[in-house]
Amino acid sequence: MVKITQVTAFIAASALSVAAVDVCFYSNTLGCSGTAGCCNNLAVNLCCGPAASGLGFSIKYIGLPDITTGQAWSGDRCSPASTGIRTFQNGPGDRCWTGGGLRAASGAWTFGTGGRVANSSNTTSTECQGFNAFKYSDAQGIEQTIQIGGGGPSFEELQALYVAGNLSALDALKDN
Repeated sequence: MVKITQVTAFIAASALSVAAVDVCFYSNTLGCSGTAGCCNNLAVNLCCGPAASGLGFSIKYIGLPDITTGQAWSGDRCSPASTGIRTFQNGPGDRCWTGGGLRAASGAWTFGTGGRVANSSNTTSTECQGFNAFKYSDAQGIEQTIQIGGGGPSFEELQALYVAGNLSALDALKDN
């Protein structure tokens, strides 16, 4: 009986250790809408940031595993602890945090659901993942995704196309 419990706990822990979550910083405070910069496939306890100055008014955590929490900071490297925002976005599933006027500059996810803001006092820029995806709503209001990197346009270039209203250029680059 004890061995079955130990094996089950080991399998659950192993599955969580390979889990990844998409963390997206949105420009709008209304329900994770508008344009967004995302850290797709973000590993546990890895910081996503810094967010561009026009983003972070809401954050969507996509694919949170069970017994995990999405977290955010107003500081740009998931630190210091004093800038932690208690988002209380517990898994499993997709969760949207709306800041109510607060702006998050960085975010992460971790194990546990206590709403505690985890922090590493030695977080450096090399420990943060930058945006690797851009999200926008097309002319039909459907959210689209464009991968960033690999010699393609940067987040800033994609945002400029959106601001200019050049949805046809964005549509030519979309992934889905």
